[in-house]
Amino acid sequence: MVSVILAVPLAALAADDAGPVGLEVKDRVNVVYHIKVVDVRPDGVSKAVHELRHLLRIYDQQGVTRDKRHIHAVFDADGVPFVLNDAAYSRFGKGGINPNAPLIAELIEEGVAIEVCGQRMERDKLTPKALLPGVKMVLGGQPRVIDLQLRGYAYFRF
Repeated sequence: MVSVILAVPLAALAADDAGPVGLEVKDRVNVVYHIKVVDVRPDGVSKAVHELRHLLRIYDQQGVTRDKRHIHAVFDADGVPFVLNDAAYSRFGKGGINPNAPLIAELIEEGVAIEVCGQRMERDKLTPKALLPGVKMVLGGQPRVIDLQLRGYAYFRF
């Protein structure tokens, strides 16, 4: 029996694996972000909000346009201050200007549903007037996330 060894350059093997794996699902992309912790960058911007904006850029690059994606960002627990106007934001000892406001406005403009836990708002004695423009109050953060998951949304927690 004769064994044949094929000499294949390693570069040729690597060429098959070159570059990142792209997205397979590019239509009806349903995602719920559950933002409930305070994890901020040095500039005070929520890492979760920043990463969500980054996700939109990746989807855009991959051809997943606004009309093909349905993203909800549900702010709950300690994540609630990120979606408050400056006056309400300052009540949480975070300074007078909410550094997340421009990114939240950008996300809303891009079609992301920005939602906040109504139970937490009530507990903190906040009214809908305390919210940034375009932010919607939901009955409760956890029930909203569960409802979206039961409707087939992929879950991502921050």
